[in-house]
Amino acid sequence: MLPLSETVNDAMTAMYHALTTGNINWFKERVLYGPASIHIGTAPAYWMTSSQFLVELVRQFNEMNVEWRTGGMTFQEEGATAWAVDRPVVRFDDGSEIECRLSVIFSRASDRWQVAHSHLSIGAE
Repeated sequence: MLPLSETVNDAMTAMYHALTTGNINWFKERVLYGPASIHIGTAPAYWMTSSQFLVELVRQFNEMNVEWRTGGMTFQEEGATAWAVDRPVVRFDDGSEIECRLSVIFSRASDRWQVAHSHLSIGAE
């Protein structure tokens, strides 16, 4: 296995940048999909095992012109697995902000981290 070229912090920062800029390719290249790689959102329908739904979600965020930033991330790396939890802040054009809750499980692939599972909750305080 190659040495890691990025930390979990780097991977999370890149993911927030991809969400902010609408970089759909990042999600196609760095997120694993399939029966064991489930990505969960707030609503019951947000139970995703394919890239199609997540790519559409990224497009919608990009159309809203939102900015994503960390809200105090913590993470841990253990061999070929890592996890991160955060309360990212989403800022809208009008200056309003909403705090989310996010957990991500990473799997090491060659020299970088790939997202094996994620759970994002938005709203409901």
